[in-house]
Amino acid sequence: MEISEVVDHAHVLMQEPSSEPIVVEEKEPIVEQEEPVEPPTYDAFDTLLNPEAAQVAEEPEPLESKTKESDAKQMKKQANVSRAKVFEREQRIVEATVWQVNASGVLVQAKGVTGFVPFNQLSKEHKFKVSDAQKQAQRVIGGSTEDAKVRKAGMHVLTGSVLHVAVMSVDEEAGRVIFTERVKRQNQTAPLTESILKQVSQQVGNIVDAHVRNVRDFGVFVDFAIHDQVSNSQVSVLGLVYTTEVSWDAERPRLSPGDTLKAKVIHVDIPKKHIFLSFKRTTPNPLLETLDSLLDTTTTTTQNAHGLTEEESRTTFDASSDMRPLLGDLEDAVKLKSLLETVQGVQNVTLGPRLQSRASSQNVEIYLAKAEESNGTKKVIVRRGYDVQEMAIQSSGLVSRQDLIDIISQQQHKY
Repeated sequence: MEISEVVDHAHVLMQEPSSEPIVVEEKEPIVEQEEPVEPPTYDAFDTLLNPEAAQVAEEPEPLESKTKESDAKQMKKQANVSRAKVFEREQRIVEATVWQVNASGVLVQAKGVTGFVPFNQLSKEHKFKVSDAQKQAQRVIGGSTEDAKVRKAGMHVLTGSVLHVAVMSVDEEAGRVIFTERVKRQNQTAPLTESILKQVSQQVGNIVDAHVRNVRDFGVFVDFAIHDQVSNSQVSVLGLVYTTEVSWDAERPRLSPGDTLKAKVIHVDIPKKHIFLSFKRTTPNPLLETLDSLLDTTTTTTQNAHGLTEEESRTTFDASSDMRPLLGDLEDAVKLKSLLETVQGVQNVTLGPRLQSRASSQNVEIYLAKAEESNGTKKVIVRRGYDVQEMAIQSSGLVSRQDLIDIISQQQHKY
């Protein structure tokens, strides 16, 4: 500013205030219009991953250093695009972790590929989750759910979440990879016609490769392939695995769309057009497996006086597997023992070894062995969680097998 300008300005400031009222014009408030948020390019991912790269250095970097950095970014961009194109070509469904968000979607990393999932490509479940979070943010921040700040605040609820996505598009020039959670299987399931259902019913007991399509509270919807004899082609059919058929263990595994598991076809309801499968029945019942493996049954072969071969089965126990010396008796087995000892005709109740099952039961389970020992002893198995304990019952003829079943059933309902 020139010296004369300063003096004139000072003169104006020192003038006496005018007696005329000052009229202040009301102006409309200036509303900052936010530009629509575009999905970031691969360079933007680098900036978010390395915030220091976005800071301006005090001293200009040499041109050679900038060229090397640019070449390195270009190589990373090409590698990212190349991997994404493999996923796209193979129509692969992969797990992706959300590590950053913006107002229009989430940034994810999936098996070495960095990409973007727009809000409209999220699953219904995640859309509802984000919408609920946006409503909560709106009450705190104010404004509407269309405001970028509110939308971004709602997106933060997905940070760290694992999504199951497929590549939707790849922009090689920009290095941009767009994922989608709204995965549609190329092989649509065939209508469950009577002909198809009859063919599936012939496969009851067979084990198939089942692909998880949807997971609900009551079960898992899966599809699996069969050869349709009418069209002479491979078709995919839809079936249901009830929650109780997912696992022998009370703690069921976490399943997601796109998972592939072995399943056994267990029932086909032709009138209702329902196909039922089981994941757990593809493996032995762990309880029976535990008893068979820990209670070793050996067979002794002898010859009688007439020269005929006689076989005698004898059950022996591997003492090293017994957890009873370490853990004591199972509390539920002790309660059942006390109850049985009060029953008229029960002469003796002995608690046996305590074992560890490979799978867990949620409630108390009591089993009565079908076969009796040669001396009339009846075997009972008590199970809770991973613990299994054997019990031997000796009784007179006054107590029948059915009496024991009734007593055990009544006791089991009390747990």
